Order: sequence, then structure tokens, then C-alpha cells
Amino acid sequence: MDTILYFYKKRELEGPVTNFQKMQGYLLVRTAVDVGENRWFSHVLILPEAPAKGREAGESRWKAFWRRKKQKKMYRRQRAQYRREAAQVRLEIRRFLWELTSGLDESAGVFCVYDDSVRKSLFGGKAGEAAREERADAPLQGLKELWGELWPFPEFNGYFQPEWAKVLLPYARLHHFVLLGTSPCAGFVLSRCARGMKSLRWFLPEGAYTEEMEEAAEAFYMDWGVAVDLQLLPGKRAYTRLLLETKEPVCVLDFSGEPRVPAAGLADGSVWLDFSSLEEKARAFCAGRRTAAYFSLKEVWKKACKP
Repeated sequence: MDTILYFYKKRELEGPVTNFQKMQGYLLVRTAVDVGENRWFSHVLILPEAPAKGREAGESRWKAFWRRKKQKKMYRRQRAQYRREAAQVRLEIRRFLWELTSGLDESAGVFCVYDDSVRKSLFGGKAGEAAREERADAPLQGLKELWGELWPFPEFNGYFQPEWAKVLLPYARLHHFVLLGTSPCAGFVLSRCARGMKSLRWFLPEGAYTEEMEEAAEAFYMDWGVAVDLQLLPGKRAYTRLLLETKEPVCVLDFSGEPRVPAAGLADGSVWLDFSSLEEKARAFCAGRRTAAYFSLKEVWKKACKP
């Protein structure tokens, strides 16, 4: 049974708070962390700024000598402080990893999912110029470097695999469907939604269209008796200009990977299934359209984290 390690941010914690929950077909491990840019809970990794070389404009040699001497002293002090904090962060990440894996079956797949704010802290920060100026045998590392070095589990990328796409299928209970884009699992999803389906509109960028897609639409009609209304969208970022209006509630099967698709024209009671699990889309959708429901794998795992 695969394990999903879902990391989300929660303030004012002293350490990671982990909860295990058995889901249908996999184990969800929800972990709350309080992290920021180069900050692991209460420990801040301040990367010291290396002393500037040479003289400043209009500065005498004597004045430059004392300035650099003062800067070097400050640098050594900051470096010592950094090393103390980094050692503690290393220790805490290793302890957390040991405590976590003691309850996991590592013979199955273990994958990490990060909400955007946590991911930015653990992957998106910059180590700074000082780290690049250090000696190769003793580099200074920011939080993202420490996490990349110590954390063994890969990031989850199976959103379009049938075994994970089917987690969203219980929310596809309507009779009218809209398909945005395509993916290797789109045929699987459509076949699972076909019973009771009365209509299907398929929007696809012109540049993505192939004859095989036309053949797939015809095969779907032959298998399920539902005619596919295939509409091609011109231009780049075609989905951002799509005017999606419906008179009846629809279920949108979104494989577009586009962070913003207008949804204001959807009938009340519609459902949007975002198989790409884009948090930017979730925020934009929920802010602008509250009478239609939005679901994604990340949203399912995020809401499971709430008490």
C-alpha cells in the first residue's frame, strides 16, 4: 500500500505534528510543519555575508583595513551561530525522519506532497551568495539544501495515473460533462463516468489536436452511445479565453494544467475536478465561484488535515 506524506503549514509549532489515516487503497500521513525561508520551526539559518573585498569609493587604505577587519570578526561570529543552528536543524530533521519511518511500510511507495507555502520554503529558497563563496569542503547550506540532502522520499507526481485519478471519481455524479485537455488517464476517467452520462463537450487547443483524438471520440460514441462535441480552441493559453457557460449543472474533468480557467458561467451545482491539483487554480476558483464545488487530490488531502 502506497503512502502519501502530505505536508501543510501550521504556525506556532515546536516540531512536526503527524497523523496517520488509512484511506481507500493508500495511507495518508498528514504532517503539520512551521517553516519559512531558511527557517525550521524556531531555528533560523542566517547565512553570513562574506566580507567585501577591495576598497569602497573614496575610502583610504587604513580605513578599508579596519572596516574589513571588523567585517571579518562579524562574519566569524555569524558563521559560528549559523553552524549551531544548522547542526540543530540537521538533528531535528533526522529525528523526525526516524520517528516517521518507524510507522511506515517502506517496501511500498512513499511519496511527498507539499502545499505551496511549504514547498516554497523547502525547495524555493536561495542559499545566498555566501554559500557559493565558501570553500568546497565546507559549504554553508540553506534549509532547501539540508532538506534535499537529508530527506529520502521523492515528490509525488502521479496525479494523472488511473489509480490516483479514481480518487476523484466519487465526486463525478452528474449527467452532463465537460472535458478540458487530455491525459493518458482521460480515457479511463471517461469510461468510469460513462454510465448515466447524457452529454460530453470536449475543449482542446488546436495545437494539441491529432486524428487519434477524433478516433477516440468516435470510439467513445460506439462504446457508450454518447456523442462527443469536440471544440478546438485557437491561440496560446486558449483555456484562459474559454467562455464556459452551461444551463444545467455539469461535471468538468480538467486535464488542462492551466492555473486559471474562467468558471463564472457554470450553472449552480456544477462540479470541477482538477486532475492537475493546482493550488493557484483552487484559490482562484473558490474566490470567484462559490456555488460550484471544486475538488482535487490536494484539496482532498488538505481538508483531511482539518480537525
